[in-house]
Amino acid sequence: MQGQLCNIDWLLMAKIFSPLLVLILAAVILLIKDAIPSDSDEEAGDSFALVILSAALLAAFSLSWMMWPTADDLVFGPFSVGKSCLAIWMIIFIVTGISALTALPSKVAIRREADSYFAFILIAAASYCLAVSSNDILMIFVSMEIAGVSSYATVAARSDNSYSLEGALKYFISAAFAAAFFMMGMAFIFGSVASLALGEIEANSKFITDPSTKSFFMFGAAMAVSYFGFKIAAFPFHAWMPDAVEGAPVPGASFITTVGKMVPVIILAKLAIAISPSYDPVWHHLLFGISAATMIFGAVVALRQENLKRMLAYASISQGGYMLAVIPSMVFDPAAAMKGMVFYAAAFGIATAGAFAAVAALLPGSDVTADIGRLSGSSQRSPFLSASFAILLFSLAGIPMTVGFAGRYYLFRTILTGGDILLGFVAAVVSVISIAFYVKPVMAIYFTKQEGDIRSDGEAIYAGAAVISALAIALAASLLLGILPGNLLEFINASF
Repeated sequence: MQGQLCNIDWLLMAKIFSPLLVLILAAVILLIKDAIPSDSDEEAGDSFALVILSAALLAAFSLSWMMWPTADDLVFGPFSVGKSCLAIWMIIFIVTGISALTALPSKVAIRREADSYFAFILIAAASYCLAVSSNDILMIFVSMEIAGVSSYATVAARSDNSYSLEGALKYFISAAFAAAFFMMGMAFIFGSVASLALGEIEANSKFITDPSTKSFFMFGAAMAVSYFGFKIAAFPFHAWMPDAVEGAPVPGASFITTVGKMVPVIILAKLAIAISPSYDPVWHHLLFGISAATMIFGAVVALRQENLKRMLAYASISQGGYMLAVIPSMVFDPAAAMKGMVFYAAAFGIATAGAFAAVAALLPGSDVTADIGRLSGSSQRSPFLSASFAILLFSLAGIPMTVGFAGRYYLFRTILTGGDILLGFVAAVVSVISIAFYVKPVMAIYFTKQEGDIRSDGEAIYAGAAVISALAIALAASLLLGILPGNLLEFINASF
């Protein structure tokens, strides 16, 4: 009888985590291939790695999609997978795929490490999915750190580039301090409610009446916020992000600014829901201040950037502030706030990953230099890439008829419904400011004449099937979901 129960548990675990097992299996295959010496053509090896990665992500998405209609919080230990979790998984798979497909135009950066590079991306994606499904703070921490280690590797892939190594080192050192804060926060939370499970924290925190115990509990929550603030690159925990993005190969830069930002915000929202029964105005003020400062700082600094990757890095910092602005509303209507956040995360992730794909194609060698001035004349060299890049930037700016506008509309509506009128006003003002820096690359593409030969000899706009596919997916999603956002909205409403 005991053996039968064990078999049922293992079968249940395999069913729940089958999409993630596919990603891990693909990563193991790529790592084994990377360890075996081969004299085969490098381009053939890159193509094999890309096929394995694409097949794994497609299979994981398909398995998640098939489980989604009947998913009903399947539980295994500290993990649970329901419709909401599967919906987030599918968004992660799509954004990861778009980010990874930008690797081949960046062939100089990762040519000799394509197998291991793709493997690290798959491991990070699977770990982030595991973190989303975790209902225990300790398991969330372990999953996030596994994803973090893989992310460091994607940033440091260019051993011949000091910017890559510097960015990875800053990323790693900042992460170490953040992890220490989170461990201390876990100790205070456990000491206050005698559990690290989110459900038990939510149930027990409402019974905290002693002022000193409540202070201990809120201090632990504040330490957790500092950890997720680092992962999100929220102000003032943002310092690592611009250098890491500038130095990283384009796929790594795309991944850490999209999936690496979306998942921590969603997990912080789950933590906020667990803490909500012991609501304290200090908690609201803390999140309000971090969100407003992040939006303003990211937008203002992005205005002054001449390096395209640094501009997108600071822009993503500001975008993280928009998503954080929903979290104070979690206290009043958790379901509605989570829906608005996930919709915006999907819109932001797809458009940002697509924008990085355009950067990889329009600026060969962008792992070394990505000055906006190098975009001059791109509209004549590649009209499709230039137009795609412009549309994706407009989506990030929240221009109507794009998914960015729909996402921002639902996000602002959620903020205002939660009663944060001032925070909604700050978000609206920053949204207007953001148009200026998102339009700057478009002006360079279409309205700046190329002076001399900005590109070096033999360097030309390169876009293979992989980056064209990435751009096509991002562009189609940005336009179709912008014109007809109802389908995505219905999917998210049915998931949460």
